[in-house]
Amino acid sequence: YTRERFEALRAQRDADYEAVKVILRDKGKEPAEKNHAQCLFALKYGYNYNSNPTAFIFCSTCFLKPHNCVCGLWRKYATRTKVAIYMHYHEWGRGSNTGIVLQQSLQGCEVLLKGHMVRNGGARGCV
Repeated sequence: YTRERFEALRAQRDADYEAVKVILRDKGKEPAEKNHAQCLFALKYGYNYNSNPTAFIFCSTCFLKPHNCVCGLWRKYATRTKVAIYMHYHEWGRGSNTGIVLQQSLQGCEVLLKGHMVRNGGARGCV
């Protein structure tokens, strides 16, 4: 990244975080809507905004730094069993997240995030 690109990404992330905080403070919003807003933010920027202010420079698939990226080492395995992983959105974006390893290694594996209202509609049929 160039310095300018880094600063632009940081400014966008900060603006998105402020938008999430507005939703969280809104007393008229349902808890599911608040959870969904946090989940979408985590999907875009990783698990913890406050403790990892440079999370967007990590690999977007394995969540490791580019020089440690393991994406090229994963092999896909075919299975007859459908696997659905139900994970909390705080797990998304961690380099120690084994759910992503399963998703990248098993064909037909799906990760469902707690709080993601759009994707979780079909979870009941998978679990």
